[in-house]
Amino acid sequence: MSQSLAADVPASFTAKAVILATGTSARILGIPGERELTGQGVAYCATCDAAFFQDQHVVVVGSGDQAIEEGLFLTKYASRVTVVVLHEQGVLDCNRQSAEKALAHPKMEFLWNSTVVRVEGSDHVTGVTIRDSRTGSVYKYPCNGVFFFVGMIPATGFLQDSLPLNRQGWIVTNDRMETTVGGVFAAGDVREKYLRQITTAAADGATAATAAERYIEEMNDFEQILMPSEKPVVLAFWDPARTGSLEAVMQLKASLTDESVQFMEVDVSRKKFLASHFGVVLSEKQPAAIRTLHGQKEANLPLFAS
Repeated sequence: MSQSLAADVPASFTAKAVILATGTSARILGIPGERELTGQGVAYCATCDAAFFQDQHVVVVGSGDQAIEEGLFLTKYASRVTVVVLHEQGVLDCNRQSAEKALAHPKMEFLWNSTVVRVEGSDHVTGVTIRDSRTGSVYKYPCNGVFFFVGMIPATGFLQDSLPLNRQGWIVTNDRMETTVGGVFAAGDVREKYLRQITTAAADGATAATAAERYIEEMNDFEQILMPSEKPVVLAFWDPARTGSLEAVMQLKASLTDESVQFMEVDVSRKKFLASHFGVVLSEKQPAAIRTLHGQKEANLPLFAS
């Protein structure tokens, strides 16, 4: 597809499962000079850009976990790191361990009760304009670069009308990375979670990929076996963690001597779409079984472990 055509015609794809891993973007303050000098001394990722400020003076805006931990990382390259903090002296929004480490670091200093109101420079950063919230005074503060860490915004704006999000716009999932919409999974920083790091994103991706694969496998069972079957199919749901569960399923299978009935066992520890679809809930000790025809539930079947 040509670039001009691709730009005019939105792409459309179909799939049995979707994994959303759209990530986040840095929150922009929108102050004068910020956008104009992005990439010319204004940055939002210390891991990405710290090396460009070897032996230089940089300013960090923010006092949360990300700001302070990224600020500490910057000290490996910069000669001096100044953190602009809105709060009173000694008050940081990060975890205590990072705060203590930062406050004691010889390369880090803090401008308390302060905000950055402008980034100075024409073709590169030469400093920032600071406002002291106590006195209202405004002054220029020279530096070679500015790192903004004032929050992240999930890339979920396009999902507002198609997927439930929490109040901050993050995607809510369970431990299998499943959303409330069947077949839709989420992984990485876009998900509501405690810790956003490369390691947790990679783990999310592995979990989501496995869950999506098993979901598709069950969907194929439903569409290719249950729906077209001209004879009843008995589904036996069991959990290997439940005592006697498999034994009861095997007893049921042995009792079905009628060749006009198909039998399928479903391990809910690995797959759960069919159980959810048919409203099957396993009890504490027993598995469950149902009889279906053309993908529709006909009846519950008793199961007993010896």
